[in-house]
Amino acid sequence: MTTEIENRIHISAAGEYVFQLAERVENWPYLLAHYRRVDVLATRPEGRIVEMSAVRPPIPVPVRWRAIQQAEPDTKRVLYRHIGGVTRGMEVEWRIMPAGDGVDVTIVHRFAPPWPWPGPWIAREIVCGFFVHAIADRTLAGIKATAEHSGTHIHLVTKAAGSPTPSHVAPEQPRRRRHLPGPWG
Repeated sequence: MTTEIENRIHISAAGEYVFQLAERVENWPYLLAHYRRVDVLATRPEGRIVEMSAVRPPIPVPVRWRAIQQAEPDTKRVLYRHIGGVTRGMEVEWRIMPAGDGVDVTIVHRFAPPWPWPGPWIAREIVCGFFVHAIADRTLAGIKATAEHSGTHIHLVTKAAGSPTPSHVAPEQPRRRRHLPGPWG
């Protein structure tokens, strides 16, 4: 059984800029307080391999996953297929559509793990309902706040696979990231 959840927000900003914010995930730890780390592990013909770690707000439960990211600038879509972590097999689609004074951004998560009972319930209620939905809501709110922030654009960098994390991304100094002990990075 496939679980599908959708998060949506309106952002009063140019679609191209919102697409850049959504696609350049390597900047997220500097822009989104709940993201702890994003590493671009490789760039392949099928997309970028990214490893991401975040905390589930408001309870700081750490989560981590690996995904193949495909960006479609012409259609303003960013696609992910999770290839590591509890969410292995999850399909994610970001859609950025013109609307009024900006864009509507929708994130759709589809998850159908091959887990035996009570796996479908765990996927629906805990993985998607408790973790994914909350993290996606916070991500959209952060992208909105960044995109609408006093009409100024933040300089975004594109990090090549294996290159060090940039030390300066935004006009302000990047916030200090906390290290999460254990297997979360």
